[in-house]
Amino acid sequence: RIHLCEAGDHHSLVLCDEGLFTFGWGNNGQLGHGTRENARTTPKLVEALRGKDVRLVAAGTLHSLAYCGSDGRLYGFGDNSQLQLGLSERNTHSHFNPEPVPFFDDKKVRSLACGAQHSVVCCEDGGVYVFGSGK
Repeated sequence: RIHLCEAGDHHSLVLCDEGLFTFGWGNNGQLGHGTRENARTTPKLVEALRGKDVRLVAAGTLHSLAYCGSDGRLYGFGDNSQLQLGLSERNTHSHFNPEPVPFFDDKKVRSLACGAQHSVVCCEDGGVYVFGSGK
């Protein structure tokens, strides 16, 4: 059963009972499969998030976010050139596997959204966090 679908410019995320599936263009790692993928036409399970109870997902132009209930962590993957994954300023390269975003480790995420080169995370404590390009 499908629970949630998100579409970026050239990639899609589908959250099902079985886990998170992604497909489309993945040259910057936004599919989360650990490799550059030029054009995946069939959905593939994001193995790195298998069994993590993915609850929320969002897709930007070249990046993706996923919030997992089993460990309460937010994960980012894909392009981080504008720090849109929420990772350290030392990590401005693309991430081909989902990486935990430490800033949110002690926060309960309520909703996610991704724009072209920025992301928004709303938390249960009322906090709204925006990161990435402000241009």
